[in-house]
Amino acid sequence: MAYVDLNPVRAAISDCPEASDFTSIQQRIREYAPEVDHTEPSPDKPVLKPFSAKQADSDFAIAFDPADYLELVDWTGRCAREDKRGAISSHLPPILSRLNIDAEQWLKAMQPSGIKPCRAIGHLEKLKSFAKQVGCRWLRESQQFSPLFSRPA
Repeated sequence: MAYVDLNPVRAAISDCPEASDFTSIQQRIREYAPEVDHTEPSPDKPVLKPFSAKQADSDFAIAFDPADYLELVDWTGRCAREDKRGAISSHLPPILSRLNIDAEQWLKAMQPSGIKPCRAIGHLEKLKSFAKQVGCRWLRESQQFSPLFSRPA
């Protein structure tokens, strides 16, 4: 999956995963980091299988922490290869920093006791939008995840 998500970077079509159109990583980034410039995905797009750090969810989700996957793709994309035209520039900050995600708070929240069951995760603005879409005025997740995400740059 990471290999496919890096195709636009390796082909020198984009500079970083968040700018790689039509990839699952860009779609996942849009779900987690609403301040990244993008147009809203069309409603007929297929829903991606979610990530879950819990092995027990493996039938429903990919047993991988979302932040770890973003970092894996970022690190892999920084490896220059002679047989590929592009790579993520070493001058770019790490992907979690580029997306304004507080890595320390993320790690705390991903501990078994740190996160309560929820329907959504993301920036406050994105959670408010999601609440409207599902017919709610507020989601309890809104307060739970506010420390994770820095204010948009």
